[in-house]
Amino acid sequence: MHPLALEDVLHQRGNARSKADYYNKHLFLRVLCHSLSNDDDVGGTSISHLPRSESPTNIDDDDEEEDSEFQFGKSGKAAETDVDDERTMYGSANASRFSTQRGNGGNTLRHRFGRADVESPPAPNLARFAGFEEEVKANKDARNRKLLRELKRGDRVNVNIAPLCIFLMRDGTVISMHKDNTLNFTAPITERLRQRDTGLRTTADPSLLVQSLLDLVVDQALEVVDEYQGRILKIEQAVLLKPSMKTVRRLHILQGDLILHKRTLEPIKTVIYGLRRYDVDRVMALREHVDPNAKVEGYMSHKAKIYLADVHDHMEYILTSLDMIAGITDNLINYTFNMASYDMNETMRQLTLATIIFLPLTLLTGYFGMNFNVMPSVQDHSDALFWEIAMPVMVVVVILFMQNDIKRMVHYLSKRMTRHRIKKNYRTKRA
Repeated sequence: MHPLALEDVLHQRGNARSKADYYNKHLFLRVLCHSLSNDDDVGGTSISHLPRSESPTNIDDDDEEEDSEFQFGKSGKAAETDVDDERTMYGSANASRFSTQRGNGGNTLRHRFGRADVESPPAPNLARFAGFEEEVKANKDARNRKLLRELKRGDRVNVNIAPLCIFLMRDGTVISMHKDNTLNFTAPITERLRQRDTGLRTTADPSLLVQSLLDLVVDQALEVVDEYQGRILKIEQAVLLKPSMKTVRRLHILQGDLILHKRTLEPIKTVIYGLRRYDVDRVMALREHVDPNAKVEGYMSHKAKIYLADVHDHMEYILTSLDMIAGITDNLINYTFNMASYDMNETMRQLTLATIIFLPLTLLTGYFGMNFNVMPSVQDHSDALFWEIAMPVMVVVVILFMQNDIKRMVHYLSKRMTRHRIKKNYRTKRA
């Protein structure tokens, strides 16, 4: 196995994406699996960080130094010849082999060859300080993720995102690595292999097994999409019945998760398309001297590429479904805020209407309520004079300030009458 592929397996990063790497001896695939999980799975929405493996026994520094001296005790010419023989397009194999050893062996090799190493370790104090900063940052990020996960608990679809690593060797060996140690993930494929009449067993095609693993990943992603569709359907019913800020909060959480899942699912489509279209081309690119008459075989068989077309179509459906659900979520959020604005405008309109109606009454009440000693309009008349003046003034003010509303009401009533007349004539003709 290539060292770069092993590095991708052992050291997973939070922003790791699905990819396919071609090497001379094997094909390496890393695909992010999306599966539904329960609320108790606290790590269900994050990508797992695989720790470095620990040695079962203590390593003797003296023995290690002796081994290093033994390895580097050659003559300079012989050592340089060995390095040139093992040098590849990815660097020196010796440098990769001894880069993780302790002691001064790496520095001895660099001094002996007379060239600097850009990946040389920093000074001990600087390395310790840098490691402390990275640890503090990692703890802070983990704390923020945990707090955010608790805030979103109950309002999100719990999706477990974990990498699946696949090695396809030239001799037909397939090695798959997944963090689920219960083998529930590969149970459907195991069941197919146990049956005699299945195509996966009769063909004995290793690339078809890789296609089955990719198909299994896509099937679990389809379950995630179905769960989101069911969740968004319930929220849509709640929004249409009575919009509230609680539903907006749930929609906001779902929309953020949909954006994340789209970002992690899109590379899977690219990987599948690359396996179908550029399998042979990428194998040819690994060779320095290509004979035009020689037949180049890729890692994927013709039958596996045909079946990968269905997997590619399923991924296309998944991505379009995520776009559709994200669009519905955005529309529901806009609808909720539009309804809130409409309700506020209706309330203000009602208050404005009441103010317009009572404006002349308030004005006349202030006039007739003056405390003058001599006031003929009050002393020589009854309250009938107040209403004789107030009613005409109120009618004029209401018509003046609400003439646009009155026009719209008249237009609406005329449309209703026209529709009623058309329906009546249609029924008469049918009779």
